[in-house]
Amino acid sequence: MFLHGYARYLQIALSENLLEGNKLEEAGAAFHQGWTFGFAGAGLVLYLISAWLFAKAKRLWSAGDHRTGANA
Repeated sequence: MFLHGYARYLQIALSENLLEGNKLEEAGAAFHQGWTFGFAGAGLVLYLISAWLFAKAKRLWSAGDHRTGANA
């Protein structure tokens, strides 16, 4: 999705005259704002979940539970 939008943006931005017609508006609309925010939100959620799980694993590891296999 991103590569398609980026390729379209590059095609418009590298055209001969960016300011003629409605090419400037097309360049701004090349990246679909809804999809971009949706993917950014999903990435943020994945980041927060993985940071929480890594912190939990670190606490368990430092507490010595890695030797016994006990779960908290």
